[in-house]
Amino acid sequence: MKALILNSGMGSRMGVLTSEHPKCMTEISPLETILSRQLRQIEEFSRLEEKKLPADIDYASIVGLRLEAREKLEKIRPENFGQASRISGVSPADVSVLLVYLEHTILEHAYI
Repeated sequence: MKALILNSGMGSRMGVLTSEHPKCMTEISPLETILSRQLRQIEEFSRLEEKKLPADIDYASIVGLRLEAREKLEKIRPENFGQASRISGVSPADVSVLLVYLEHTILEHAYI
């Protein structure tokens, strides 16, 4: 089950930007509000949750992963990126390194 909880009143810290509408409806670009960006990020995270990690991946050989992340990933062996992103000691930057590494590996094998 997924839930989206909106907790944004009219707001005082954002002043004139929120004088006529809730904070979540504030435009952050001409085509995007805070709410639409958050909904897009939820969708992206859902896709990331489904993206599997190979069972035989050698985290020690991945350049760019911090030592703590390597150790935790090696010990826990997450099944997908969602699980990896929730491990204490694995930063969003480490997850990005993993994504780039796997995309590069997949492309490399596609041309062999």
